[in-house]
Amino acid sequence: MFAFRTRVRLHHTDAAGLLFYGNIFMLAHDAYEEFLQTIDMGIEDLLKSEFILPIVHAEADYRKPIGVGKTLMVSVDVLSLGKTSFVLGYRFSDTEDTTIATAQTVHVSMSIETRKKIDLPETLAARLKNLIGHPPSGMR
Repeated sequence: MFAFRTRVRLHHTDAAGLLFYGNIFMLAHDAYEEFLQTIDMGIEDLLKSEFILPIVHAEADYRKPIGVGKTLMVSVDVLSLGKTSFVLGYRFSDTEDTTIATAQTVHVSMSIETRKKIDLPETLAARLKNLIGHPPSGMR
């Protein structure tokens, strides 16, 4: 698994000082961008390519309150890989390695020109396939 360390900042929280429910996906996306770097598919390069990888489904479950100042480790795993899509799983844990939230995102490969679904580019598919059961060990 790839792991990314971050901290809950004031602008991530609501008036009660707890992580605003939608911001879990902002933190997951930060980890996703770092994850892409570890497989040599940086977001800046993807944005210059002929395809995009929009998220077509996202879900999250909260197990404990996540307060401002909390240090989080966000682990990213490739859960499944299809011909045109892939699923990433995110585990948010605290400094005691207790799972405090989980999330999943489903990404689909789409042509920038036609805005239609296309097969995952071979390079990306190969890199993701190699991570199922053998994820990168990078830690940030």
